[in-house]
Amino acid sequence: MTYIVIPSDNATPSISITDLIPITDGTFPGVGEVGEQVVASNAVLSSTNLAATGVWGYAHSISLDAGLWEIQGIAEFAENSAVLTDSVGVGISDDTAGATFTYGDYSEQPFFLTGNDFFMQTPVKRVSIAATTTYYLNTKLNYTSGSPQHAGVIWAKRYG
Repeated sequence: MTYIVIPSDNATPSISITDLIPITDGTFPGVGEVGEQVVASNAVLSSTNLAATGVWGYAHSISLDAGLWEIQGIAEFAENSAVLTDSVGVGISDDTAGATFTYGDYSEQPFFLTGNDFFMQTPVKRVSIAATTTYYLNTKLNYTSGSPQHAGVIWAKRYG
């Protein structure tokens, strides 16, 4: 069954029937199509944009145009001679310092491992945006000395 929503002013719907046809040839949907994917990756560990201890910074970002999106990411952390304490965090926001976090936008876990790089995945963030917006893979480390590092990948999938 197919549903097409008619705007309240009886204007022509802004969706075309080709937007609803599933992809069956193994290719990814194009720009603006449901299922479109945007990916940005930074696989090189560094201290760039890593904030002071206990403060949110960011490992990478993506720019998304208007639409409905699901955004997610994975961050890699390295002690790099730092003394990590307490916890680490990772999340998705439209602010370089995570200032717009709401419940469920981030995850924070106790720090258990020593001497190993470790990875942490964000919760899925669903957004409805009306104009092009940049989203960040935010990271937070608690440490007493040294220079920890981070890297990551952030991706989004259009679902409307």
